[in-house]
Amino acid sequence: MGDKSTISVQYVMGEGTWGRRRSVPVMDGVKDFLERYLTFRAERLRTLGIESEAMFPPLRSGREFMRQQSFGRLKEREEKMLDVRFEFRDGHRANGQRMFDVGHPIKLVSKSMGHATIETIQKFYADYPERNVLDKIFQMKNDQKVITKT
Repeated sequence: MGDKSTISVQYVMGEGTWGRRRSVPVMDGVKDFLERYLTFRAERLRTLGIESEAMFPPLRSGREFMRQQSFGRLKEREEKMLDVRFEFRDGHRANGQRMFDVGHPIKLVSKSMGHATIETIQKFYADYPERNVLDKIFQMKNDQKVITKT
């Protein structure tokens, strides 16, 4: 994986209405985990004789990708095994928050998350920690350029 690694999201919730296919950037801190998963995935698929481009391919059926119900059952088994409850949306939200926190403009974060407008980000995800707000205000007050990454 390089500096411009992305995940292509092909099957999205709300497809055909409000959902849209998109490429999502892989943020720092996730690359190592993702590389380990992809290596494990490739070995497992090779062992089973399965060819698939899906991030989470079904291992027993001939389908192209794992259905939501099957993925939910897998999630439940993992939660019981790890004794941890988690929500998939939390990863989506954390990714958006991290992009925002490192200085990416809100419009870019919003688009990469599949939102049509920035209002969703403003309301739910892009919550500036108070310290960051004050730092940016004082930078502007002191005529220092506010650095934003694009």
